[in-house]
Amino acid sequence: MPRPAQQNQNGLDNLRAQILASGLQVFAAKGLRATKISDIAQHASI
Repeated sequence: MPRPAQQNQNGLDNLRAQILASGLQVFAAKGLRATKISDIAQHASI
């Protein structure tokens, strides 16, 4: 049975928050030029 739309939206919202928080931490540590999307994804464990 598929998940309800609200449950999907909550999961997406949580994932977005996790990615944004990881991005801030990685950008702060490595700088804008040295940061890759793969660095953020790895830090966010996705």
